[in-house]
Amino acid sequence: MWTEGGLPVPEKLVVLIPCRLNSRRLPRKALLPIGNIPLIGLVYKNTLTSLKALKINSEIFVCTDSDEIIDFLKKSSIPFLKTSSNPTNGTERIAEALTNNKIDANYIIDVQGDEPFINSEILELVINELISKFNDPLNEKGIILPHQIINKKESQNISVVKLAVDKNSRVIYMSRSAIPLNHKNNFLSYGKISFKKHLSVIGFTKKALLIYNNSKISFLESIEDIELLRALENNIIIYSPRSQSKTFSIDTIDDLERARKIYM
Repeated sequence: MWTEGGLPVPEKLVVLIPCRLNSRRLPRKALLPIGNIPLIGLVYKNTLTSLKALKINSEIFVCTDSDEIIDFLKKSSIPFLKTSSNPTNGTERIAEALTNNKIDANYIIDVQGDEPFINSEILELVINELISKFNDPLNEKGIILPHQIINKKESQNISVVKLAVDKNSRVIYMSRSAIPLNHKNNFLSYGKISFKKHLSVIGFTKKALLIYNNSKISFLESIEDIELLRALENNIIIYSPRSQSKTFSIDTIDDLERARKIYM
């Protein structure tokens, strides 16, 4: 059992990678190559490498409804759980996989299937925060959603989800708009505004994930198209620690080309 700062990593921890073929902004991105491996294969490989670096012996499953993705996973000996086509987002997909396969896990780490630069630093941060903040996962409804600081230009990109947090790093709101808005252009009283980007490695307690999955699509979620707004609207606590990791997800063709240059 691996420990960090005196915090034991429980045996009942699972890593789930939700993945679909027909993404809206970049169709078939899961199977698009980066270097000599499809995106989803690279996500799995780097997730496994990161867990081994942390000496965490946790199961990892790709969760998908796509037979074409499953064909690749089988050929590559990558563990997977087949889901239905009913989930509307990655959180619903991992919740379905967890419940339908009766996976005995109290803590669930969601590594989204478009996160090829997953590393041990961000996994360590999410796992430690999840356990320290919510040490009774069967009774506490909580999520850990790390962020990184971005510049003003990137904050204008609606593909990037931004966070507003309170003094205890608890998430108040999420938006595709640049928040907080410096309406009065006042840097004197509160200091320089920092924009916080929502990262794609997320920790859930079992109770939080099940409450989320049993809730309907919420009002703010439907307006902003941000799935975890449903959690906030259902009184699920979300904490967002800062990550120094320089990871980025593959959302657009520009992201894909950027990743390919790194792996050239």
